[in-house]
Amino acid sequence: MGMRELEAVALNDMRKENVIALVRDKWLSLLKGRAIARDEFARLAQPFKRPLYNLVAKSLNFSEDAEDVYQEVMMRGFKYLHSLRDRESFRQWIFSIAHNEIKRYYRRRGRDSSTPFDEALAVPPAGNPQLVGEIYRIASRLKPSQREVFFLFYQSEFSIREIHEITGLGEGNVKYILNQARNRIRLVLGGKT
Repeated sequence: MGMRELEAVALNDMRKENVIALVRDKWLSLLKGRAIARDEFARLAQPFKRPLYNLVAKSLNFSEDAEDVYQEVMMRGFKYLHSLRDRESFRQWIFSIAHNEIKRYYRRRGRDSSTPFDEALAVPPAGNPQLVGEIYRIASRLKPSQREVFFLFYQSEFSIREIHEITGLGEGNVKYILNQARNRIRLVLGGKT
């Protein structure tokens, strides 16, 4: 083997070592970045875990699938955290993901199959507990879109504008759906509200 051939082999070996080092460094950087992202997601999501789970569970009428849908919301939130431009809007962003997962659940499953709502509320009711419980039981039998808007407004305390941003519905549509839900509840209660 001549000098040029030896130089070529040595250069090739150096390139391989450089490529291996580069790949190793990229993987380490990626793993470190994921750990940072995981910690950031956990910090951002912590205050919203319970209200988010409550929304999913109530929107699915406490179906056995609620835990799976909630986990999918959290996994998608983590996976797409990089797409969130403004960390201040995390609440709306994560609830938008929940909205989309709830819609996906109903699309896969078909139309609403109402189940009884006899479980205790996750958040203790204010005022008249019996009346609030009755309202929530009635709300659990609303159409899925009405139920979701109702719980986003009353349970999660989102404004009309925020619900519009979460669901993609027009603000007028949100108001209309919320009004339909209220009217349905009043009708079932017999005008007690």
